[in-house]
Amino acid sequence: MAARPDRVERLTNLLALLLETSRPLSLVEIAAALDGQYAAGESARRAAFECDKAALREIGVPIETEVLSGNQAGVTVYHIDRDRYELAVLELEPDEARALQMALAAVRSTSGDGFTAGEDALLKLGTEGADA
Repeated sequence: MAARPDRVERLTNLLALLLETSRPLSLVEIAAALDGQYAAGESARRAAFECDKAALREIGVPIETEVLSGNQAGVTVYHIDRDRYELAVLELEPDEARALQMALAAVRSTSGDGFTAGEDALLKLGTEGADA
């Protein structure tokens, strides 16, 4: 029997799952997707999930809940609104982009795609075309 992952790994996996899902998920679906990371017992699973949800919310992750109706009346589902979670596009002035490029020029480590960490960060910030 494999050891249950530590809390940081479980939080990371929960965050990734809720970010990547195409629809809100119930706790039963979350526990099934994160196979073995939550206890099998309903009350222990619920308690661990509530602690994890609170920890993620405490660091600013906007986990949203919805109570279903119809044939699933009363079932609570969870998801993360990506628009509220992800960094908005920065609209830097040209001088701000140049200052950022100069500050990142000292970073020399290379990412897996061949860019230095600074270049990779600039691409993500949308300043790839600015001159240093």
